[in-house]
Amino acid sequence: MGPSFPVYGPSCSATERTSMRRAFALLALAFVSGCGGSADDPTVLPRTLAGPALTTVAATMDSPGRGALIVSYPDRPVAGDIFGTQEVLVGPGNSYRTVPIGTLIDPRGRYVVLPGAHGTLTRLNLADRTERRYRAPSEPGHTIPVAISPDGTRVLYGASSDPGNPQVEHLHLLDLRSGATRDLHTKAMTAAFSPDGTKVAIGNDGESVILDPATGGRTPGPLGRRLAGDDAWSPDGRTLAYQENGELTVTLAPVDDSTEPVTLTDAGQFVGWRDPRTILVFDYGGTVSTVSGGTRTVVMTMPQSTGVEDAAGALVAGLRFTETASPDRGPWQLRFRWPLLAAAAALAATAALVVRRVRRVRQQPSRR
Repeated sequence: MGPSFPVYGPSCSATERTSMRRAFALLALAFVSGCGGSADDPTVLPRTLAGPALTTVAATMDSPGRGALIVSYPDRPVAGDIFGTQEVLVGPGNSYRTVPIGTLIDPRGRYVVLPGAHGTLTRLNLADRTERRYRAPSEPGHTIPVAISPDGTRVLYGASSDPGNPQVEHLHLLDLRSGATRDLHTKAMTAAFSPDGTKVAIGNDGESVILDPATGGRTPGPLGRRLAGDDAWSPDGRTLAYQENGELTVTLAPVDDSTEPVTLTDAGQFVGWRDPRTILVFDYGGTVSTVSGGTRTVVMTMPQSTGVEDAAGALVAGLRFTETASPDRGPWQLRFRWPLLAAAAALAATAALVVRRVRRVRQQPSRR
């Protein structure tokens, strides 16, 4: 049985009432809720990305609204981040909310899909924090989202031995409306939907195919290489971005092989498309840049070794980088809700015990 809490009554002394009020004030503090959704524009991002902080609240506890980027801080203990890697969703008003490793954001920044264990995925609505959990059949291991369709209604997913490892042996397609799933009978390291959502480009080491999920038809991709990510397909549907893991060179190849691929040497890590000829990239030296032809323009700076894990693909074209307010990490008390609750409960029980003992001592007859 859990601890019993005293109930106020007419017989309670002023001292007891004061003790109880102080104890339960901490309980109230632990349950203070956030400000809820914000109408701010998620396409407005800071010119300087804030660093990690232990006080950053989880997106499941508080959300400022739609998001634009998911970034990861260094995989080592740093100030304010005692557990190592911290992934955060960057949204309106220079807001930061933590998300599990392997989370993807939908193309319009409306929700995120959270990875899970034993065939579960969770869709979190960023407007009101409502969740829907899906039982997504897959192999044993961590179930990770791989790509989200442009209209946000379908998710490619699979099982991996590590949520940070995108390699899946069996790629599945999940309909977020009905919950129906099916095996696409292919492995994948990366995958990207076409802009109209009818095709899926799949990349592996030394292999690239374009799959029609409706018919099962497959055609070779323009390059037998690894796709640059879940936003690799250009918004006009004509080009695919390729990038080998760990390399800085990005290759832009026409889907129909009509022209020669364009190679951008030392471009950086691919993030998404600003327009059919301009891409957004980052480097671990701490910059986010646009690259068009041979021109590179820095648009945001970040702490060194920070990476961009995912972007809301449909918002990349309209992203603006400006001076913004101080970082919004959410109501700090939500980050420590359960420790506060445990401490407050212990304090309440201790205070009640002490007050009762004092009262008993005072009520004992005087020995004279």
